Amino acid sequence: MKVLHVITGLEGGGAERQLVYLLRGSTGTQIQHEVVSLLDGGVYGRDVRATGAKLHTLNLARSRFSPSALFRLASLIHRSRPDIVQTWLYHADLIGLLAARLAGAAPVVWTLRSSQLELHHYSKLTGLTIRALSRLSRWPAAILSNSTAGMNAHLTFGYQPRLAQVIPNGIDTNAFRPSEAARKEVRAELGIGADTPLIGCIARCDPMKDHLNVFSAFARVAGDARLLLAGKGTEPGSHKLSSQNRLGGLGPEQVIRLGDRRDTHRIIAALDVLVLGSAFGEGFPNALGEAMACGVPCVATDVGDNAAIIGGCGGVAPPRDPQALAEAMSQLLALSSDQRRALGLRARERIQNDYALSAMVRRYSEVYAFLAPQKLSGYESFRSA
Repeated sequence: MKVLHVITGLEGGGAERQLVYLLRGSTGTQIQHEVVSLLDGGVYGRDVRATGAKLHTLNLARSRFSPSALFRLASLIHRSRPDIVQTWLYHADLIGLLAARLAGAAPVVWTLRSSQLELHHYSKLTGLTIRALSRLSRWPAAILSNSTAGMNAHLTFGYQPRLAQVIPNGIDTNAFRPSEAARKEVRAELGIGADTPLIGCIARCDPMKDHLNVFSAFARVAGDARLLLAGKGTEPGSHKLSSQNRLGGLGPEQVIRLGDRRDTHRIIAALDVLVLGSAFGEGFPNALGEAMACGVPCVATDVGDNAAIIGGCGGVAPPRDPQALAEAMSQLLALSSDQRRALGLRARERIQNDYALSAMVRRYSEVYAFLAPQKLSGYESFRSA
């Protein structure tokens, strides 16, 4: 079987990383993957090629729709002759669906990564795209979501899937694992003492991530603790985050800003607590599952599937409520190091049991087998959720 993936771009984001994980996990199976990036190869292009998957880049201009690009993609799909076209992120959902119809290709699968969005934070093109997708949502053979909240939000928005399935993110628990060596190394690199409380927020700079909420909450509990930021847009030169620092009541010396990093498995292992202050839109944030896999207790807002992922292994606070977020962080910081370690190990066990990478790969394979049963054998019958 051949699956052709169409994704908006391959920059450093959760959807892009999950696609790479899916490709890696499929190595040695009956499934052959190809990837089309509507933009360039980005951060993950090399990782895609390293899995053995063929990568095509269309190098489109960002935030512009080009009719010629639609026909270029349709021509590529026609030449590739895939059994399934799987699209990732809204713009790829739209152009991938239309191009596949033009090419007369096999079933199209949409892959949803977010929950309820506040569209006024984003471009008009994004809003128009999502509205168009809701009208076209009977066309794909299946619509998959990485969260229950995400599926429900899109159904409320007007999506009408012929087949709907929730497939949670898979976490690589071999790469993301507790590491005392990484903890010591990273803290030494950052000039942080072994006993200094270190709270991390691994999130790109985006309205949904609500860094101001994190800053305001951290200011209420800081003491001698430090706040570490990593993710696209968190670089030291970001004036927007500097302004939010001040609005949140924090001094620059209290915040460590690393920007986009490829070694998040090392960074997370150095933390005492991970915090996500998202205001809206989350589905299944990778950082949450990855921190839990590293044995780091987490605090997150009750957005998307965050509360269900954490279970009883951390804290949950309402969105846009820095006082509640601060209280949840304080509870974890008040634990002894042994108590936090025990809680972190429970969190890791939860990820291993419920969100293993192998389970995600198997679930996608079952969808593929259901949509093109003559191409795959060895999978049980697939049932929609």
